[in-house]
Amino acid sequence: MAARRKRRSKLDPFLEQIGKAPDRIIADLAGVSADAVRMYRQRHKIPSFRAHSKSMAAINRTQAQETTTPAPAAVRTQDTQRAFLLCVKTAKKETEWVILASTIADAAAQAEAANRGEILSLRYLGDLLS
Repeated sequence: MAARRKRRSKLDPFLEQIGKAPDRIIADLAGVSADAVRMYRQRHKIPSFRAHSKSMAAINRTQAQETTTPAPAAVRTQDTQRAFLLCVKTAKKETEWVILASTIADAAAQAEAANRGEILSLRYLGDLLS
């Protein structure tokens, strides 16, 4: 009897971003439900975006306390900035915003922090022309 092959998930290509962006955004990108992302995340023991954000905030606070002087501008490296289209629903209407970030996870974190309403989607638009 032949060994069974592991079934591929639509979420496998997004494994690196799961937990670093809200489940709803990953679901939109993969074309699945937010519940499917949540179950996949739990099956693979990946913490939620909220838990990830809290732990990253704690790490950033610790690093900020340890750093007394900022690094010189020449030492800092900036990833390529990308534009993302954020669609938000408020009680009265739907609004679109553009977010500049290096990754979709960073854009999702900015979208959550902005708290402009219910996030409907977050879509990659393109790299910035410098």
